[in-house]
Amino acid sequence: MDNEERDPVADIHKALEDPIEDVLFFLEDIMRPWRKLNKTELLLAAMIQEIDKMDDPLGIARLRLVAAVIYQSKYKYDLAEMEAENARKIRGLPRGFYVSALHTLSSVSISKLDYIQAEAYGKQALGLTEEGSTDGPSMAVMNLMGRVYAEQQKHNLSLEYFLEFKDICEKIGHREGYSIAINNLALAYNSLGRYAEGEKQLFEGLALAEKAEQKGQIGISNSNIASHFIAMTKFDEALGHAEKSLEVAKEIKDPKSICNRLVILGRIYRETGRPREALKHAQPAVAIAEDHDFQYILPAALRELGATFADLGEPEAILYLDRSIKLFLGRGDDEEPTGLELAYFEYGKLLVDKDRRAAAENLWKSIQIIKKRPLTPLFKSKLTAAENLVRELPQVPEFESASIEISQENLAKILDVSKAIISETELSGALEKILDVALEISGAERGVIWTKENGRLDFANAKNFHGELEKEPDYPAIVEISSKVAGSGNEFIAPGSMEVRKKMREFPSLAPMGVKSFFAFPLAVDDKTIGVLYLDSRFATIELSESIRKLLLSVMDQATMVLEKIRHLEAISRKSNRLQRKVRQQDNELKTVLDIVEKQKKELEERYGVQNIIGRSSKMRAVFELIGRAAESDLPVTIFGESGTGKELAARALHYGGPRKEKLFVPINCASIPENLLEAELFGYEKGAFTGAVESREGLFEVASGGTLMLDEIGDMSAQMQAKLLRVIEENRIRRIGGRHEIKVNARIVAASNKKLEDMVNAGTFRKDLFFRLNVINLTLPPLRERKDDIPILADHFWKKAGGDPGDIAPDGKREFMKTLSRYNWPGNVRELENEMERIIAFGGAMDVAFLSENIVAGVSNMLSAGGIGEESLNLEEMEIRLIEKALTAAKGNKASAARLMGIPKTSFYGKVKKYGIEWTVKRKQ
Repeated sequence: MDNEERDPVADIHKALEDPIEDVLFFLEDIMRPWRKLNKTELLLAAMIQEIDKMDDPLGIARLRLVAAVIYQSKYKYDLAEMEAENARKIRGLPRGFYVSALHTLSSVSISKLDYIQAEAYGKQALGLTEEGSTDGPSMAVMNLMGRVYAEQQKHNLSLEYFLEFKDICEKIGHREGYSIAINNLALAYNSLGRYAEGEKQLFEGLALAEKAEQKGQIGISNSNIASHFIAMTKFDEALGHAEKSLEVAKEIKDPKSICNRLVILGRIYRETGRPREALKHAQPAVAIAEDHDFQYILPAALRELGATFADLGEPEAILYLDRSIKLFLGRGDDEEPTGLELAYFEYGKLLVDKDRRAAAENLWKSIQIIKKRPLTPLFKSKLTAAENLVRELPQVPEFESASIEISQENLAKILDVSKAIISETELSGALEKILDVALEISGAERGVIWTKENGRLDFANAKNFHGELEKEPDYPAIVEISSKVAGSGNEFIAPGSMEVRKKMREFPSLAPMGVKSFFAFPLAVDDKTIGVLYLDSRFATIELSESIRKLLLSVMDQATMVLEKIRHLEAISRKSNRLQRKVRQQDNELKTVLDIVEKQKKELEERYGVQNIIGRSSKMRAVFELIGRAAESDLPVTIFGESGTGKELAARALHYGGPRKEKLFVPINCASIPENLLEAELFGYEKGAFTGAVESREGLFEVASGGTLMLDEIGDMSAQMQAKLLRVIEENRIRRIGGRHEIKVNARIVAASNKKLEDMVNAGTFRKDLFFRLNVINLTLPPLRERKDDIPILADHFWKKAGGDPGDIAPDGKREFMKTLSRYNWPGNVRELENEMERIIAFGGAMDVAFLSENIVAGVSNMLSAGGIGEESLNLEEMEIRLIEKALTAAKGNKASAARLMGIPKTSFYGKVKKYGIEWTVKRKQ
């Protein structure tokens, strides 16, 4: 079928009729013809329209995954991620579908150079993959994990997964997959220095691709062979394969492959002393990479162009090499991405005659990275050349010890992990973080954390298991291994299948485990085991190097301390819903953690969005609109409103509706704290700063850094504190009481007051400069008397919140009740209304005028009196009789008019006249 005849909608419907369970086969089946026509965008547009029309969950999910793959091929990674995530959220689909969705998310993360996230998605997919499974999704996940670990320079793990991928392809006769596996294995072997095995695999992969007439794979195979020969410094042999790979890339019109292969050819020509030919390839490579935003290829293309210009003696060389290094370092996926070492080398060479110190620094950086790479003949030659050059250059001591650099990396890793774990303030979050970190460092696939309480081992958390842990075939063995570690306090590890079988002999009653490696570590504090961390891998053999093992143990030590603290805090929380007093703490760190946990615990019990502020009146709608706009900015906000209008609720809506919502919202009432204590609360203090300062303590500006600090009743702040506050707002720095150093803070300020700050400025009681700093956005909350349309919905809300039963409310009584509430002026605003509802329910009342507080009835009566109806200090029934009589008097006996005067229905008025036996006559009036 040619392009003009092909109908994407018809193709979609036909593909959906096919009951293929393997989503990857479905993807390939529907995309193949459109990929050949280079018209996948037409298929994508049709899919988006069809998704909107469909109600079949599986069909929608399949099309969303295809859309994700097409978006990824168009380098629209955020859209690809969105479609794959939307597909994964659909419930009730076959297991293999979720494996495919996670595979797609992982693949997109690789494209985005986020290898940590790619690994996390991949391990989730592995958790859904049954051992021995040979379906398409399982096969694809094995290849994917190999790619993830290859990008992370974990080549032993990469090789293990590529071997699994190859075995599955061989079992099911998947020729294309087998060809890909052969190529990937070759790359893994080369990375491990097993070059003969790698070369053999490369040529076998090329032969398979040519036999199957797979153009794309033929291009990839030739490109990989060219890269292999470059690493072997066999540039003449590399040239033919590189040219063939470029020819295929142009034929299939793949700009990314064209760009990559131009870089390879440019390098070959440059390394063989043909800079003019190199220039013809490096320049278009840079142009294509910039046009298509190929951030992964651009640094290498710039490196080749810069090095070529250097060989030609052109001054632009320094600009291109400098930019190349900056882009390599800015990718964020790796501190030392592949190719950076050669950029440093070429830059160092270029600077030898220009800046000898800078030349030495760049060459030393190149040397340090090359020593961590597999020493191919190419790297050996570059290493020798770099070492020869630095001998003639000035010494650079800080770069001359690779061991120091490595230890610094490990230290940085431990600190980063510690911060990540400490940031979690609930037990479940901390446990999940510990598992994530342990799996990332070790390369293991699955993990379990157990806690030990009163000598008993309890399950706490697990990662990447398929279904319930108790139903896993390996569950009995996992329990026995973990129990052994919990009892002995010693680690129990088996890094390899042979070691697994050997260790399992200690448990003769158990069935053999289906894992290739396992590791179990005690989590201990002060020689007391409080838990066990268990890790394993079913598909790859994991061997922990000594440095990785020490890093893992260091992280576990710190994680254990945090875990112990959080367990204690949650134990306290379980004993009481609300802490009765401030907990006296032994150290400042525990105090900080406790405050954060308790604060977040309270905040999680509430709903903070602006949509949860009750109100439909025009004034409140204007308030909501302003909050919505102001929430997205970091500008200071001043909130004015009478007491009880909800200033803190508005401030919380500003915080939780904006980009700072992940950090803390910290309110403080400036009027309720004496000036000398207010300074300590806001800015903190150092140990010994004053009597009673036995430990240093952070101030609220530090606690709220990254979040929002609400300064309530700021109008009551003294002039001296106003001056100190102004300095903090201007400089974003504070100095603790008794401190010597300034501390940078970043808190959004929301000031609130029930006094008009403009009037205080005019009166000279509030600083004018501070006012203008704070009043960038002004938010005025209307008093309840100005938004009476909201009173009924507020009353209903507070009634339900206080536990009132709506079924006990008589309609007529409720209408009178609400009208009476609406007549009252509510000097205490919303807070007074909430208190009134709570009081009525507490005393067993109902929504009836008879249960209202006397001050409310009296207030309404006074208002009526101002309109011509007076009242005396009577009880509620007498007052109601008197009000009815006076209304009849004012209406000259017309009951309908009297009912209107009182604002109640005629039927209710007649009922009350009858109830109280009121008879009105002119004589009675006299």
